[in-house]
Amino acid sequence: PYTPLVALGGAVVLVILFQSIASMAGSAIRTSLFALPPLRLLDFSPVALSLPAGISLAAWAGLCPTLVSAQSAGNWWLGDWCNYGAVAYGEDAEQYLDQVPLASRKVYVWVAARITPERRREALTWSHHRLVAGLDATRADLLLDAAEREQWPAQRLREAIAEQDGKPVQHRADREAAVQYSAAQVG
Repeated sequence: PYTPLVALGGAVVLVILFQSIASMAGSAIRTSLFALPPLRLLDFSPVALSLPAGISLAAWAGLCPTLVSAQSAGNWWLGDWCNYGAVAYGEDAEQYLDQVPLASRKVYVWVAARITPERRREALTWSHHRLVAGLDATRADLLLDAAEREQWPAQRLREAIAEQDGKPVQHRADREAAVQYSAAQVG
């Protein structure tokens, strides 16, 4: 195994390596580097991120954009990987595709297919793109442009879509209250 967080020139960078893919493909894989604030080596596993004792507030806060980017990127990578495998290998890919939970896989595949790489905005989260994936490409791109330009959080983009559609804007607290009310009525 390798440690994706390594010290390099006083900065910590997240290096995502797909060594097995590179060796099978016989070519170099583009490596993504996410610059992080200067830190000692971080320890992490599939279920935990252990931060060094005494990490400064600035260093701790500086991790957030990188972690959010990595999470968002992972959704794209899984969607693109699934789409490629389905097209390139058909039924032979199924045993590997089944490693991604079906409900998640359906969403990743759908969003990645609807929002092609050249239309994706690095400044926006995967959630922004998911919100517009069901719209026609022109409208989706205009909304993504506005969200990027105005630095909208995903909730503001959701509101803009609802406003354009002439629908009432339902906020998260309203949706959660409706779900709790429905559950109480059933029980």
